[in-house]
Amino acid sequence: MFLILGLRAVVKIPGLDSIPKNAIIHKAILTLPIQYQTGSAYDVGTLVQMIEKEYEGGNSGIAVGSITTATVSDFTKSVTQDIAPFVQSVVSGLKVNKPIYILPVRSSTSGDRIIFNGPNTTNKAKPKLYIIYTEF
Repeated sequence: MFLILGLRAVVKIPGLDSIPKNAIIHKAILTLPIQYQTGSAYDVGTLVQMIEKEYEGGNSGIAVGSITTATVSDFTKSVTQDIAPFVQSVVSGLKVNKPIYILPVRSSTSGDRIIFNGPNTTNKAKPKLYIIYTEF
């Protein structure tokens, strides 16, 4: 369980309910491009969490991936996480499609921060979600 305090980035994924209910999700790779310069004094940090709120109005959350932290790539300038457990739960009807919160693990004790791409950033890559599934 993780605490969600202060200002956090949020990702909403529309369309998960269009995946067939009899699908088995093998992978659901969410890639979020970031604005980051290699060697910058203000590091993104190597540990990033993607979590969903445990209940509405609460400050605690549950990891959406098969591992608790996402990968930050200096090469691709992105944060990547396999969120297959979350997508499978939504497709199966066990969970509702809640927003996903993204935050550095040490955000309450360090200067780690993430700047996601926007219209004024130099990195023009867009967020992507690749879902691989099989219907049975």
